[in-house]
Amino acid sequence: MTRASWPLPSVWPLLSVLLLTSGPADAARPTPGIADPLGIAWTRSHQFFASETLPFPTAHRLAPAFADGDRLASWMFPYTSNHDADAEALAAELLNETSFVRSSFTGARADAFFRERLASYLAEIIASVTAEPVLLARLLDNHEDCFAVIDSVAELTSDRPPFAGLDPHAGLANGCNLEVITTLPLWYLAGASAGGPGADLSVPMFLLPTYERYLVQHEFGHMLEANLFDLPVSDAGETLPAAIDRLYAQAQVAPGAFASCYAATNAAEYWAEATALYFSPLPIGSLNGGDGNEPYGGSPCSVGPTPEARAIVKQLGLADISGAALLAALQPDLATLLEAVYGPPPFFSLR
Repeated sequence: MTRASWPLPSVWPLLSVLLLTSGPADAARPTPGIADPLGIAWTRSHQFFASETLPFPTAHRLAPAFADGDRLASWMFPYTSNHDADAEALAAELLNETSFVRSSFTGARADAFFRERLASYLAEIIASVTAEPVLLARLLDNHEDCFAVIDSVAELTSDRPPFAGLDPHAGLANGCNLEVITTLPLWYLAGASAGGPGADLSVPMFLLPTYERYLVQHEFGHMLEANLFDLPVSDAGETLPAAIDRLYAQAQVAPGAFASCYAATNAAEYWAEATALYFSPLPIGSLNGGDGNEPYGGSPCSVGPTPEARAIVKQLGLADISGAALLAALQPDLATLLEAVYGPPPFFSLR
């Protein structure tokens, strides 16, 4: 990919808001929104892909004009890592030899671009898994029925199978299927009912740097746990789900161990958040709300990283701590489990 030409400082204020400023004041909102600080001057969702070509319209205020798909990809994730070569080879295999990776975009260029992004983000994890052959076999042997799909603009996970009829989410996954959005409607972000204010406006989540990747990898954490249910992760033969349950229970009695507010929801979300954060160059957290460490003697929490996590980031510096390093600082035993499953964490550098 080509080197991104946008200036790094243009990204930092937004990331600082997401990483460091969430607090108890947001707790009343069921799904905290990123729309408010940006106003409602977003481009209407149908304009993003009206021509089904790149570059996209630039009426939004979040990103620069993109000259081509490589620049957009670099905006979405402006890092390289020591895992890239293996991940790129596996992503090509997922795209060319299976139907596992899909999108619901109707235009050929948008479909190709977002399938490539989805395959890349999945491959970064799969290529690192210590039990990669087992995981690939269980996923791809059934890829006609099992698949990962990225939704087109304004679509929600509740719009069609496999998750039709469930409440809409930014992403959902089970052992066979994974689905993530590219945009969320303003009514959903504001915690309002469908058809209310902003019903025809969608916030482009894929233009929030690093977050689409984080979302994909969070959901894949669920899929991996379901497929590697029998994976022994210790000499004593403890399985992956048992180890996750044990560490989640430990976090509940160790004030300050949860890295994100949402990670405290249950053991499954705890693992999914840990997976996404382990592969993140920045110590971010899910935009879903949660109690974090508050019920267990910690500080009040609402969305994003917990206050305890933000304190570590502020102390060490945002540019000097990765997601994996943050997890190791908060709960070393969790970092040990992650390394047993995924191998050493990736090393990142800006493009």
